[in-house]
Amino acid sequence: MLAENVKKLEQENKRLEAENRELRNMLGSDIPKPKKCGNCAHFIQHYISIGIDRYAATHSGHCTHGRTVTKKPDGKTCQYYELGSRKRF
Repeated sequence: MLAENVKKLEQENKRLEAENRELRNMLGSDIPKPKKCGNCAHFIQHYISIGIDRYAATHSGHCTHGRTVTKKPDGKTCQYYELGSRKRF
């Protein structure tokens, strides 16, 4: 019984993946990310240490374009917004 349910879920997953591909082809590209600081190539996320070799993201960061400015990941973007991201932990 469990194997049958898993098989049904796998078939549904394949159908949904195909539907997603078709919708993306219709849109012409991937769905755009919202213009928020957290998605900008100039945004640096701030982290805090929560133990040896463990870090957690804070709800803060800074912008590296021009001068350092404190920003929030979900904050409004400025005129220098550029889609991209820096490597994070």
